[in-house]
Amino acid sequence: MDTDTKLPDDVYSKTLSRLLDNPAGVKTKGSTIDLVTLLGHSETWVVQTIRIDQHETVFVQRINVEGGMRLVLPPAVTAAIARQRDAIGSVIRRRGARQAVATKRARKAAK
Repeated sequence: MDTDTKLPDDVYSKTLSRLLDNPAGVKTKGSTIDLVTLLGHSETWVVQTIRIDQHETVFVQRINVEGGMRLVLPPAVTAAIARQRDAIGSVIRRRGARQAVATKRARKAAK
């Protein structure tokens, strides 16, 4: 059977088709990242985010000399990643603010 006439049976293809066929205001953004090591090995990453009703699903493809892989990161996983990124950012901002206050106090004390 020809691959174009066979229905997809993998999670990646089925999920991508289902989300893109949703008429309810689908928003999508994609990026391709080519990475090359110092030894000349290269790999390509394709990242596509689809948002429907404030829920984001991320599709990741990795292609290298060994082959490829495709992952679907469901909304619960992308939400956890966003929460962790925001929490780390808050810690870094707090640390920077404390350092700024300490520097300011040290300068006042030195005068």
